[in-house]
Amino acid sequence: MEKKKVNTDFGTSSLTFLGKYIADIQKAVGDKLNVGLEKATNYLADELEKKTPVNTGITKQSWVKQLKYRNVKYINNTATNKKGYPIINVLEFAKKRGKPFVRKTLQENEEKIRSIIVAELEKEGTDNG
Repeated sequence: MEKKKVNTDFGTSSLTFLGKYIADIQKAVGDKLNVGLEKATNYLADELEKKTPVNTGITKQSWVKQLKYRNVKYINNTATNKKGYPIINVLEFAKKRGKPFVRKTLQENEEKIRSIIVAELEKEGTDNG
């Protein structure tokens, strides 16, 4: 049986086309991921605000979302006590006056957050509207 020689010498135009095609796919997936992360961030920030203890002063209204970076999102709480310590840290980690809820809220919503992101990635086409 004679082995057939396979032509593996791709021309420059073939490689350029393939490179552009892969780059287009990466951009489309990145765009969808970014939308999914934004939606998940908005969802989690709302959940954190709902779960913030009421008697914590301005802490409940001090959740801030950073959405400006591509595929990287942040949620922060800007409320501090009179000594400048983040109130969220006091609530989450203080032994006497602590009312931990951040980690618990994240864990309770982990599957929902994942499903929000995956749903965006599974959408057909590149329309993320």
